[in-house]
Amino acid sequence: MKTRLFLMTQIFPFGKGETFLEAELPILAQRFDHVHIICENLKDSQTRATPDNVEIHRLSKQLSTFQKMTSFSKLYKAEVTKELGFILSNQKASDYFSCIKVLLDSVQQSEQITQYLLNLVRPFEGDKLFFYSYWLTNDSLALANLKRAIPKATCISRAHRWDIYFDFHSPPYLPLKKYIIKHLDKVYSISEDGQKYLEAFKGDRKISNIEISRLGVFNRFDLDIPIPSSENEVLRIVSCSAIIERKRVHLIMNAIELLPDDLKIIWYHIGDGPLLKSLKEKASLIMAKKPNAKIIFKGYLSNSVALQFYANNQIDLFVNTSDSEGIPVSIMEAMSFGVPGCGTDVGGVAEIISNDYNGFLLSAHPSPEEIAQSFVHYSQLAIEGKNQLRLNARSTWEKDYNADKNYSAFFDELLLL
Repeated sequence: MKTRLFLMTQIFPFGKGETFLEAELPILAQRFDHVHIICENLKDSQTRATPDNVEIHRLSKQLSTFQKMTSFSKLYKAEVTKELGFILSNQKASDYFSCIKVLLDSVQQSEQITQYLLNLVRPFEGDKLFFYSYWLTNDSLALANLKRAIPKATCISRAHRWDIYFDFHSPPYLPLKKYIIKHLDKVYSISEDGQKYLEAFKGDRKISNIEISRLGVFNRFDLDIPIPSSENEVLRIVSCSAIIERKRVHLIMNAIELLPDDLKIIWYHIGDGPLLKSLKEKASLIMAKKPNAKIIFKGYLSNSVALQFYANNQIDLFVNTSDSEGIPVSIMEAMSFGVPGCGTDVGGVAEIISNDYNGFLLSAHPSPEEIAQSFVHYSQLAIEGKNQLRLNARSTWEKDYNADKNYSAFFDELLLL
């Protein structure tokens, strides 16, 4: 019997997003006879190559005006009635209407997706079917519905960060989590923090179907570990993220501004975004008054080019100042090169950065002074201390975030469900 997997994505393999799937897809394609990617990106061209046994479908999930207007007809459904009770018990009265609108639109959209999938799989009913949503979103809700229609199918979802935590949304609500978890075979959180949060929605299940399956990255470079720290008494740091408010990249710049004049530093930032122009302007002012500081914006780099950058340069610290995270793939990538991490204690960051073991764990809302102190602390370590941090960073990657190991184990387990 052939194995056939249907993978639900938002962007991949089009545009720039979901770069982490670039590591996962080759292993996935090796484990299954045929893979279908169902992607909601309709506008961008394909930017990532896919294996020969992968077929791509583009699906519009937009609701028509008529569908939105008639969504109130879904109020009769049993799961919706239960969810209304959850909203009334857990949300502020001022958010009732907004939450109910989100709920009804989600139900309408998920039913549309479920019907699309049912039509898509009809020619393959003789195959062993697997459905995998990369995010715990309306795609997962559609798979929960589909599991009821095709009980023999295996239906799972990953769960990351924004698709788990209510507080990142306005109103602070994500629909039908308890229903989704109840009907899927498994939900795989990428972090312990996410798993703990989702356990509240497992309901009366005696055995939880919420497990941890960590993401991972490849490192195909032939490296001598530890890669030496930077030379000439220059501290070289890197950050990699979109330049948006949530990433708080400006805190790194504010920290550099506070460094003593005898500490030479080069900061590379990989990534772009709407706040890039203002950061560049401030960077020019800082470098004009601090000759010991050099700030280089690398812009957007493809994943392969970013990894090559680590391989070709001596980097001392990777810095992440985001106000929310799952477990950042960018930290995994840096640690695979033996680069210690310096990150905020949000989401699952404390699961990858252990303070003074493989880097420095900042407070959730660090001041520029706190960040600057971590830079000074690293710079003052003896070479033996720096090398130990670097060995430990590489070891963390090898043990917990190696894509070969993590994704092979993930799909081997999936085939047994």
